[in-house]
Amino acid sequence: MKDGYSEAFGITDIADIAFTLRLMDTDWNDIVEPQTVQITIPDVEASFDESGEVVYDEGGLQIISKGLVPDSFELSDDIHALFLIKNGSAGEVDVDCASGSVSVNGFMNDEICFGSTVLPDTAGVLDVELYGSSLSDNDCDSIEDIEELEMTLTIRDGHYNTIAEPVVTLQFGGEE
Repeated sequence: MKDGYSEAFGITDIADIAFTLRLMDTDWNDIVEPQTVQITIPDVEASFDESGEVVYDEGGLQIISKGLVPDSFELSDDIHALFLIKNGSAGEVDVDCASGSVSVNGFMNDEICFGSTVLPDTAGVLDVELYGSSLSDNDCDSIEDIEELEMTLTIRDGHYNTIAEPVVTLQFGGEE
């Protein structure tokens, strides 16, 4: 996990890792049914911090803002908006940020979104990387300059059908 992320999510140890393994042909058709692979590390008890501002809570799905974190690469001026996705629903969900929907302090901002597919009764991470060059063009040269972040999330079911597209607006302290 990237530096800064462990602190934001309150992770001190990793006890298990799960992912979906898919085998597809060149036309993106599944060759075999996707399988969940889980790796458990024996004798390790781990937890994570579920606190934060709940920005979406419907149908067993909760999305929680974990705040803003500077990029872990020392030469980067990008800033990451981090979210915890808790899936208490009966099916898998895919959470992403709608391309071109992010604004910072009322100005559109370039971003790249690292969405997550989250299995039932598990948690995942949504990472929205705000490009430092775009932030700088709008007089945001540090995390402290960000007062408002707004974006549209895209939430899909396991068959890639759109469930919801909530607009999320977060307020931050800005400069003190």
